[in-house]
Amino acid sequence: GGLGPVFEGHGHGPAGRVAVKKLRPEIQGSPRDLQRLLLAARAIARLSGAGIVPLREVLEEGGGTFFVYEFADGQPLSSLLAARGRLQLDECKIFLDDVYQAVDCAHRGGILHRDLKPANIMIGADGAARVMDFSLSREAKDMAVRLAGPQAAGMSAYLAPEQLRGTAEAASDVYALGVTLYEMLTGALPFPEGDSLAEKERARYLPARVAVPALPAALDGFLLAALAPDPAERISSPADFYDRLFNL
Repeated sequence: GGLGPVFEGHGHGPAGRVAVKKLRPEIQGSPRDLQRLLLAARAIARLSGAGIVPLREVLEEGGGTFFVYEFADGQPLSSLLAARGRLQLDECKIFLDDVYQAVDCAHRGGILHRDLKPANIMIGADGAARVMDFSLSREAKDMAVRLAGPQAAGMSAYLAPEQLRGTAEAASDVYALGVTLYEMLTGALPFPEGDSLAEKERARYLPARVAVPALPAALDGFLLAALAPDPAERISSPADFYDRLFNL
């Protein structure tokens, strides 16, 4: 993962199964970056909501730093898409109802996700979606890039143009929701791995209805608004995103 290797563990008391993420060694070797990440983790640990996988504890033991999360049973949305290819619009609405509420809750708490994508959305056996790694995964990747070089950056297909230029805001998470929805509906990314900032700034991608003609006529206009290169012209909030999606 973006933070480092992930292990299954057993928490004390009622915590039960937990997911334990050990921070990347290059971050643990940089005291200034580590303290910055720990400050962000303490803020994120205060988040709570039905669609959020909570951070339970931060441990520093044996020279390592570990983030302990509630165990999210199920499969990542990315695995579901790999198995099925693409989803129906009604299924997308059901999953993204949970996702938008989780992201909206974080925004109201002053926290951006900054790395929203199918791999960070868990689908439970009950069909509920839960969002993982608020802010911390992206923070860790950005630190790894500074400390270990560009090869640590990972995939940028879900990042908004302003993030590729070094800034982020609430509309950046809306952009990631738009990319995720496009992939859920078509089985492909609008901007594939290795995408350029220029392509995103020009909004150059195959319209979803060209890939899947049965989709509603209004969908392409909706995606254009979600993937607008300028955040000032983009759908501004997760709640507005889902309200427009629900009414398609």
